[in-house]
Amino acid sequence: MAGPSSDFQSPANKKATAALTIIVTCNILEILGLVILIAILCTAWFSARVPRTSTWFLLVFSTILCNISSIMLLGQQTGPEPNMSICLVQAAMAYSTAVFNAFSGTAFVLQVYLSMTLVHNYYTLFSRRIVLMLNVLSTLMLCGSLTIILVYAVRNPSFVVRDPSGIRCHITSPLVRIMSIGISIGAAAVGLILQVVIGIKLHRAGNSFDSLPIQSKIPRAVIIRVFIFSAISFILIVLGLVSYSPMYEEGSGISDITLASTPLVGGIVFGTQKDILRVWMFWRRPSVEQGP
Repeated sequence: MAGPSSDFQSPANKKATAALTIIVTCNILEILGLVILIAILCTAWFSARVPRTSTWFLLVFSTILCNISSIMLLGQQTGPEPNMSICLVQAAMAYSTAVFNAFSGTAFVLQVYLSMTLVHNYYTLFSRRIVLMLNVLSTLMLCGSLTIILVYAVRNPSFVVRDPSGIRCHITSPLVRIMSIGISIGAAAVGLILQVVIGIKLHRAGNSFDSLPIQSKIPRAVIIRVFIFSAISFILIVLGLVSYSPMYEEGSGISDITLASTPLVGGIVFGTQKDILRVWMFWRRPSVEQGP
């Protein structure tokens, strides 16, 4: 007969087992999503059959950076406190890459909006400058927020701790959370408003979509998928706010798993486009090229 220990686990052991299960699940989701996103980025970069704008590349790259920041604590998520330097950098990157991702998504949406709104010749004349400005702004937001948060964390190391889930480190100062999440939500909200406006334009255009100047720039399938991902990202930013709130300590890990699914969701949204799938299915003979 098995001893009592085999039929009974103390509450502390059950809690530790559940926490470890959540950590492993999140790590698997994040690593799988990272691999898929890198494959998508490389496919679009090296294949002429997958045309994408620079703002699209920036959005996917920013999502990859967010993903990398999430798994930097791998191997130090349980047991003794993690290495302070790794914890500090990971926490700073987590907040700053969220800002970067929000601005990158809005940059793509703004490019779509401008290409639909401006007179075709005027947009063509200034398109390179506009796109360059959008990309530079998003990158500056990443560098600026990362620098500010790193300086703050180095000067206040006591605020940098591993969060209750053990999955990541965060900064307990409300100032950093309010700044990064506030900026991210603000940028994402602008993107969502523009998406509604663009959606109305596309709906009104109907079958005459081909006549819009945007058609020669960004395929409608790409626009729709970025809009879907941007909307999901906005929801996840709000979930991120909840995951860092005091009530989180009693959570079930659902928000952690949801956040960890972000890169995988991005991989599914971006990786299931026809042009990318056609490149990946190299064993099939290419037929007459269709839209993405």
